[in-house]
Amino acid sequence: MLRFLRSDLLQYWSIIRFKARWRKRNKHNNTLPSVVFNIDSVIVGKYTYGGLCVKNYGDTSAKLIIGNYCSIAQTCEFILAGEHPYNTVSTFPLEKYGFRSTESETSSKGNIVVEDDVWIAERVTVLSGVTIGQGAIIGAGAIVTKNVPPYAIFVGNKVIKYRFSEETISRLCRLDYDRISPEDLRKA
Repeated sequence: MLRFLRSDLLQYWSIIRFKARWRKRNKHNNTLPSVVFNIDSVIVGKYTYGGLCVKNYGDTSAKLIIGNYCSIAQTCEFILAGEHPYNTVSTFPLEKYGFRSTESETSSKGNIVVEDDVWIAERVTVLSGVTIGQGAIIGAGAIVTKNVPPYAIFVGNKVIKYRFSEETISRLCRLDYDRISPEDLRKA
């Protein structure tokens, strides 16, 4: 019992220290991690807010890049790596557990990129190698395994419609959110 309590306390203090380091580095946004992750693997733009649950089960080169003015629910998960090989004798990570193997460990399909002005609702899981386009909305409970176009509304595992006409989307995609201030948005 005491061993479990000690483990829980160590985890608690670890996340507290990590949150302090995160806030120090991310004064330009209002995000808060819910787990400890490689702080150098996540870049978040200005004014973005919400929860960050970043998981990486293997390839440490993958990054999560989130743009400006994004809204991310607290229960979202971003999985940077964890793809098991499916074209080998076993999907089990043999090398990790001391078995000699020439087969690859878990891997990543690449960076996760969340462009500017994206809203990600509760209980969304975003897998490696995915780009979510500017202005997109990801509905609650979605599992994002493929790219989402700009200004699309993605529910479940597919685009159900677009927020605006093609012409309007084309014009909106020319906006540079790095240059937009909160005052500019209030005036608009």
